[in-house]
Amino acid sequence: MKRLPIIGVIGSHVDSHPEFSIPLGEMIAARGYHLLTGGGGGVMTSVAKSFTSNPSRLGLCIGIVPIEDVAEVKKLPHYTNPYIEVPIITHLTSRAVNGSAMPMAHNEVNILSSDVIIGLPGLKGTKAETSMALVLEKPVILFGRREEFSNFPTATMVVEEIKEVERFIARHLAGR
Repeated sequence: MKRLPIIGVIGSHVDSHPEFSIPLGEMIAARGYHLLTGGGGGVMTSVAKSFTSNPSRLGLCIGIVPIEDVAEVKKLPHYTNPYIEVPIITHLTSRAVNGSAMPMAHNEVNILSSDVIIGLPGLKGTKAETSMALVLEKPVILFGRREEFSNFPTATMVVEEIKEVERFIARHLAGR
């Protein structure tokens, strides 16, 4: 059995940025990859909805979900977006923020579990996850308007076209 690549998508948990998240979800589904997100709202819901709307896709929609204690498992339907097919529950609740590239956080699971990381516009958490991907030497590219990423690590490529994201993924998955 061939293992499908896992494409991690990070970004705002509030803003959906549909001009980027929708074509990204469509492309990931069409290429036969798994999608991994944080499982919450904003970009995560938008890309997951776009991804799961493809009825012929091969991949699954995976969400990394933080909980503080077992009692919170009952709240999962209220946290995870309705498009998450495989929720991965983790007790690592702290988020990668304040520029810290390697905290013990559920964000670390997102980065370590993905073969390629696509960052959409976001704030401190997205910036920290981008830094974490660089530290862990994971392929990471930022997809959106350049001005949205002005305070992100300069070592990260920023693109505004889905074809550039597609080429980046293909290049980093070649030979696997």
